[in-house]
Amino acid sequence: MVFDPRRAMRKTFDLAMRIARVSVYFAFVAAIGLVLVVRSVHGRAKKLAIELGEDLTQLTDLAPDGAPYKLRLNGESVNVASATTPLPLHAVLDRFQKACEEHADGLDSAFANLKLAVSPESPPLDRGFPGVGLMRSEEEGKRGVMVCFAQGGVTSQTDVVRRLTDFAKSGDLSRFGQVRYLAAKTTKDGGTHVVAVWTTTSFKLDVMFPEQGDAPGSDVSELTRLPESRRLLTAFAEGAPYAIRVYETKRTPQEVFGFFTREAPKSGWTPQPMRPEDPSKALVFQRNGVDLMVFAEVDQGMTSVSMVEMGVVPK
Repeated sequence: MVFDPRRAMRKTFDLAMRIARVSVYFAFVAAIGLVLVVRSVHGRAKKLAIELGEDLTQLTDLAPDGAPYKLRLNGESVNVASATTPLPLHAVLDRFQKACEEHADGLDSAFANLKLAVSPESPPLDRGFPGVGLMRSEEEGKRGVMVCFAQGGVTSQTDVVRRLTDFAKSGDLSRFGQVRYLAAKTTKDGGTHVVAVWTTTSFKLDVMFPEQGDAPGSDVSELTRLPESRRLLTAFAEGAPYAIRVYETKRTPQEVFGFFTREAPKSGWTPQPMRPEDPSKALVFQRNGVDLMVFAEVDQGMTSVSMVEMGVVPK
């Protein structure tokens, strides 16, 4: 099969939407700790966690041969790995729920070696302390999730409340704990596709998603930025030749496209003819072996501009 960069870029745009949802999830997931006192939050968290798992099972084709990789979101990073196992869904969730209840800290190494961790012969974890904020959800034996927070030590109810307070003050999710998230989906042969997401360092949500101004990240190199726009997201998998940036602006999609049609060629970006199978509401440019696709759509009264760059390893 001949590699088609345009087809790959359309696929990457779909992944951009999933990556954006991953970042939104982590902005919300800290509230899982509140399930200790608020049941309504628990129900909402379960629904969102299941939806994220569905997206992640499609996102993992960014990882070569299922190897773990870092997903960078507005300057912060999470680790992602995927694997398949002949074990049924319920058995997989049972295994990792037990690990979360008893040895959540050790799940980082298990996730980093996920293929071994989900094999039927894998021994149970015996390192680390119990996690908190445990949540498990399963839908009709077809898909499910498990999530908890590793504490790095024995914690009491008082410690959990203190950690939540620290997180609320600092905006750093790691002050509450390190995320241990696992999504599982039944495969056609009766086995299970497993995706793990975990953090090992700080995860500063207040820095990632500022109330005003640009989110941390970067703009497309050698391209004039759209005036009067706010950068919301810069996302890429480290080492992969993809970069996704999302902006919002009061300008209409037509004005956005008009701007890039005029300005991009001034910086050496060559417009590419659109084909019938290309997405609507999009522009395509090429420059020095890099492909760029620009999308613009109205979203809740503002125009969302997504810029998908392919062919260069982001920094």
